[in-house]
Amino acid sequence: MIAHGYGMLTTYFSKHFEQLPAKHELIIPEGLHRFYLQGASGRVGASWMTKECREQDILDYNNYLNDLYANLQKDVPLIAFGFSQGVATICRWALQLATPPKHLILWAGVIPPDMNNAAWEKLKTNTKITVFQGDKDPFHKIEYENWTAEIAPNAEKIIYPGGHEIHHDVLLSWVEKNLG
Repeated sequence: MIAHGYGMLTTYFSKHFEQLPAKHELIIPEGLHRFYLQGASGRVGASWMTKECREQDILDYNNYLNDLYANLQKDVPLIAFGFSQGVATICRWALQLATPPKHLILWAGVIPPDMNNAAWEKLKTNTKITVFQGDKDPFHKIEYENWTAEIAPNAEKIIYPGGHEIHHDVLLSWVEKNLG
C-alpha cells in the first residue's frame, strides 16, 4: 500500500514505482480530496486531509484504505509506504490494522505528532520501520528527526543526496536488499 504526498495524483506518482520487480503487487490509491493546484483551473492535485474536518478525513481515508486492503491477497507480507503527507496517512492507517505491516517505509515525511509511544508499541515489535530523508530536503526539521528517534528508536534511517523527492536508485537498492 503506497500513499502519495500532498498535491499529487496517482497517475503521476505511480511512475516512481514502475521499475520495481513485477512480483510486487502495488496498490497506490489517491487521496480523497482533489483541488486545483493554482487558482480555479489548471493542474489538479489530491490531498489526504487538511485541518478542516480533520478527524472525519482521517476516518474516511482509513476506511478507504481498509476497503482496498480487504481485497488484497493476505498470504503475502504487507509493505506500507508513505511519501511526504502520505507518511502521516500510512502511519495512522498501519496503527489501526489488526495485523501490522511487515515493513513501514516513511519517505520524506513526518510521523504524526498526535501518535504516542503506546500506540507505536505494536509497530515497534512487529514491523521493520525505515525512514528515508534527503540531505537537502527543505521541509526537514531537526524536531522531526528528534520525534522520529523518540517514537521509533529502532527505525533504520537512510539519508540520500537530494531534496524532497523519491530517488529511484535508493528505492530499488532498498527493495532488492530487503524484499528481493
